[in-house]
Amino acid sequence: MIDALADICRNNLYKDKLLLVPSYAIGQNIIETLSEKTPVLNLKIGTIQGIAAEMGMPLLSTRGMTLADDNISRHIMFRIIYSMRQNNEFEYFTDVLSTPSISNSIWNAVMEIKYACISCDNLDESCFVSAEKGRDIKKIIAVYDLETKRQGMADFPGLINMVIQNSRKEDALLLVPNNIKLRLLEKKFITGKFSSIKILYGNPVNGINVPDSYYCADYPERPGFRSPFANLYALDKIQNAPVSGSISCQSQTSSGEEDRPEAPVSVSVEQVHDSRNDTVLSNINLMRAYGENNEIEAVLRDIKAKRIPFDSACIYA
Repeated sequence: MIDALADICRNNLYKDKLLLVPSYAIGQNIIETLSEKTPVLNLKIGTIQGIAAEMGMPLLSTRGMTLADDNISRHIMFRIIYSMRQNNEFEYFTDVLSTPSISNSIWNAVMEIKYACISCDNLDESCFVSAEKGRDIKKIIAVYDLETKRQGMADFPGLINMVIQNSRKEDALLLVPNNIKLRLLEKKFITGKFSSIKILYGNPVNGINVPDSYYCADYPERPGFRSPFANLYALDKIQNAPVSGSISCQSQTSSGEEDRPEAPVSVSVEQVHDSRNDTVLSNINLMRAYGENNEIEAVLRDIKAKRIPFDSACIYA
């Protein structure tokens, strides 16, 4: 993916570019690795929530509303569940204690429903294992929506819906890694607010048939592709309407780039003498990365670049 991103940066040097990342730590690590390959100009990183907040805060301000981030939203949910439990308003959650962990689990379920673009009125109780549980969830969502409205707040799903309803589009080129996980509302957001989108593909893995990305414009009509999630994730199936703007796929096909070692951010070399077996441990590489996952990824890149067999390597995390 880094090589594909480098090609885009070279071919669109002066155009505003926005790289969608799951977290800013991962994005910072990508930028540092990318800067070793090509000059990075007019490239920003952003998460879905960060982009939505940047676009939506002026809209909230004009309406006299404030943003209920995930922490505030969880707190509101806990108060609602506690109050409903005290008032015996539940049918299914009657014996459930009103604890933060239980409240957080219900909050996660409610957010998944909201990000799936399912409103309280359209929520089918028969979709749940127990109809009583479905009715309880509908009650919780209804009370939650009323409480956030009463306090003049909007959570992130509400903010994204507000931004989608605004007709303004962004001119920046949005770069979307094909392995990033986006929910239906988030897909509607990026396809509706950006006039140009490019999909970034990584290097193919030898011996494994890499599945086509569901972020490709012609998914799932691409010949030979089968997936049970086709109708769920297809961009061109959203609301049975064609996607506005242009979406293209940027694939990495160069086989020579795959084996080229990537230089670590910082490296120091020292020798350590082990007196127990008289062996000398040399070439100790110290690599800096942002976050534990990125640290492991940097180590794996180094092992691959040096062609060290995986059964001869041991990673302590």
